Amino acid sequence: MLIKGTLEFSGILKLTIDCETNGLDLPTQGLTKNQKMHVTLVHQQIFKLIEYNGKQFRKFLSKNKPEPIEVTIDIDLQSASIYTQDDKKVLVFFVTEENQTELDFLVQDFFASYNLQDQFNSIRSQTPDEGRRFHISYANSTGNPGDSIAVVW
Repeated sequence: MLIKGTLEFSGILKLTIDCETNGLDLPTQGLTKNQKMHVTLVHQQIFKLIEYNGKQFRKFLSKNKPEPIEVTIDIDLQSASIYTQDDKKVLVFFVTEENQTELDFLVQDFFASYNLQDQFNSIRSQTPDEGRRFHISYANSTGNPGDSIAVVW
């Protein structure tokens, strides 16, 4: 299923998903659809570890936000999976394998545009981003995105 997202930085690098614009109304398997959805592309920890012009990269990006870019992603509807942790549950949909590769290239290009690709790749293995599978946390127990669990593998 093709949907559109907007590439943005807000402490993390993410694709913000607007459900109404995308007509995204999938079965929730008894959970509540998240009020705000996104695909995390790069975890916040990376932006704290990378330096740009002698400062944390996150501080630079907070003052110099990149222009939002529209990106089309392909969600694998057959990948619907529920993950639990303590009393939390989340229903996720992963992107297709082909789209996983495309999003990996997008992330690499983002850091390359700041000449930080080597630094990013050397730091990535020390963070939750190592082996990240891109996905949407579509629904959880409350509908509050903060009540989802981190699914980073």
